[in-house]
Amino acid sequence: MFPGVQDSEWSGVFALPSPCPNLNPTGPYGSFRQVVSMLPPLFLGVEPHHTVLDLCAAPGSKTFQMLEVMHWPQSEGGTPPTGFILANELQWRRANMLAHQVGRLGSPCMVVVNCDAQFFPEMSSASSDRREIFRFDRVLCDVPCSGDGTLRKTPYIWRSWTPRDGLCLHIRQLNILYRGLELLKVGGRLVYSTCSLNPIEDEAVVAAALKRHGAAVKLVPPPESMCSVQAGDGLATWVVPNPEKTGEFFEDFESAPNEVKSGKTKLLSTMYPPTGDFKEQWEQVRRYCRRLLPHLMDTGGFFIATFEKRADLAPSAKARREEKRAQLKAKEETTETAEAEAEEEKEKEPEKPKEKVVFRRLTKEYLPVDSVLPEWPEVLDFYGLDVSLSHRFVMRAEGDKSIFLVSEAAAELLRQEVKLPTRMVMCGVAAFQRTGSHHERACPWQLAPSAQEGAAQLCALKLRRQLACSRSFLRQLLVERELTIAEVRSLAAQGDATGLEALSEADGGAFSPGSIALTLSSKDEGERPPFALVANASESSLELLLRQQEAGSLMEDLAGQPTVQEILATNQQEGLNEDDEADSGDREADDV
Repeated sequence: MFPGVQDSEWSGVFALPSPCPNLNPTGPYGSFRQVVSMLPPLFLGVEPHHTVLDLCAAPGSKTFQMLEVMHWPQSEGGTPPTGFILANELQWRRANMLAHQVGRLGSPCMVVVNCDAQFFPEMSSASSDRREIFRFDRVLCDVPCSGDGTLRKTPYIWRSWTPRDGLCLHIRQLNILYRGLELLKVGGRLVYSTCSLNPIEDEAVVAAALKRHGAAVKLVPPPESMCSVQAGDGLATWVVPNPEKTGEFFEDFESAPNEVKSGKTKLLSTMYPPTGDFKEQWEQVRRYCRRLLPHLMDTGGFFIATFEKRADLAPSAKARREEKRAQLKAKEETTETAEAEAEEEKEKEPEKPKEKVVFRRLTKEYLPVDSVLPEWPEVLDFYGLDVSLSHRFVMRAEGDKSIFLVSEAAAELLRQEVKLPTRMVMCGVAAFQRTGSHHERACPWQLAPSAQEGAAQLCALKLRRQLACSRSFLRQLLVERELTIAEVRSLAAQGDATGLEALSEADGGAFSPGSIALTLSSKDEGERPPFALVANASESSLELLLRQQEAGSLMEDLAGQPTVQEILATNQQEGLNEDDEADSGDREADDV
């Protein structure tokens, strides 16, 4: 199975242990989802260094899963991930819901934008003599669909379902897949998936992409870890319904009347099984497309196809038309008549200068912190962070109350340029927040108490103001919420805290006031993912900056959470006990 995935049974659910369990309501297991919903990210094979694009991300469960997988090596003691996941959503309300969902994990690798996936902008950066196009290692196209594969959990769909439901979505799905392949790196992998079993939304879209791009893209088999998934092969034939008449179907595009080839819901040639020399591609569609049928594993219905990009794609039809138009214009200008006319036009009016394409930053919402915050060097000095990390911190253009930390690749993403800026909903994790009042010797920018995971990520960057504590120390602080400096020094003398020397004043006496990150010491950490709590130190006390509900959740986390197997065993035992009680009650009733 996939690293970090705990499975009960294929017919049940998967649970991914959370790499950032501090404030996660599910405890150490970050999320529980149906098997079929989790498969597309597993087919994608995300790694910590990958640049990932999720074109249709809302509501965010698959994005959240990929983010957990990206952080998994760090939770086992490895280095933080250097890649990022760029999640896109068309609707503004759903984009904000997506940002809230993935924001619970508190990852510097997360970026959320709001634009149409069919027209996702091409990003590039200026080099010495040309522009470098930015491409992604992995692309997930979990496209909008009719959802007929979810009929088991949403039976009310039966009331309105018709065989024509997939017709109006086909062209949109096709455009999203085309755009995803264009944005993919050569050698990269793209997963196309739907929760529909309609071949017009599934095999027809996949076959159209293969026919258009030829040898530049290829379907590949699922990863070896997914071999135990029971699924049907891709379809080779299907019929297309008449959008105007119920019960009438067409086997090929030529047999359809002209009246159904125009209008709002028109039939397209890409909706039918391709004809001509398509034998090799059909073999790929049949062997490598996976149809997750409900009766095979007691799940919902799903369709998954995995593409690999082998070469750069040929120019699009629009680009080809523009090139042909330019060639025809150049050919006409070679004739004497065209030259004479051109000379006359030049004498009549001066030649207009060509409009220069203007490139702008990817987003206007986030700006590099060192370009907008004059006191940024003092913040770095107070927390002991290297100045070379400055490019990984950003601020919102509107409002200056938070500083956000992003991963190395996400910082590179923010330096990309586009013709039209996109609307960015969120970027990274909050690392610092400006306080309304602070000690005169403390930094006005404190560690963000609203995002405890931000402190954990800063600790991985060798934050100087951190205190490694034992479990007993953290439990006492979570209960009492505040300890005197004398108590802290006493616990440190007993070996329950290390790192006090970095928090003391220059004379080695009083505590240096300001924010402190409290981490679980490595000897007590064991197999749990690392985490950090934010506290505020004054000259006399150490106060935990945490809400009471969050403190209670962390107390349970420190005590240790049960595994999935233990939970299932407990539920099974409770079920047996209930059955025994019911049998006992029946016997007593019979005796009476």
